[in-house]
Amino acid sequence: MQNANTDFTLVPGLADTVTFTATSIVYVSADGGAYTTSVDTNGFSAIDVALALDGNVGNQYAGPAEPLTMVNNDGVVEAGTEWSLSIALVLPAGTYTFQVAAKSQDIGGASEAQVGADNGTSARELYRYSCCRPL
Repeated sequence: MQNANTDFTLVPGLADTVTFTATSIVYVSADGGAYTTSVDTNGFSAIDVALALDGNVGNQYAGPAEPLTMVNNDGVVEAGTEWSLSIALVLPAGTYTFQVAAKSQDIGGASEAQVGADNGTSARELYRYSCCRPL
């Protein structure tokens, strides 16, 4: 995520398209990681990560965003953290694309952040959904 990017951007590779043949209760979860690109010992990044449905973030189908701050300290740089998002939805029959999106919190002095990438940290790329049952 670039600092100037204060609009949600879809994270490449963290999406899945599913077709439901009947109205369904769907549980969607996504887990992953993020890290600051700063190599300064006092560097940091601040971002929001959220679920998206068909490219839309921040509506009743996407759920709330999770704020993340990655702070370097004690000589440790490119600090990382993990995130976990989930929501249960009732969706009518149709084809849907579940996605993960992220944006910068636009805090002065913050560095860019990588989302869903592994920088030798515990950050991981996972995305999964589960369809519970048709109504």
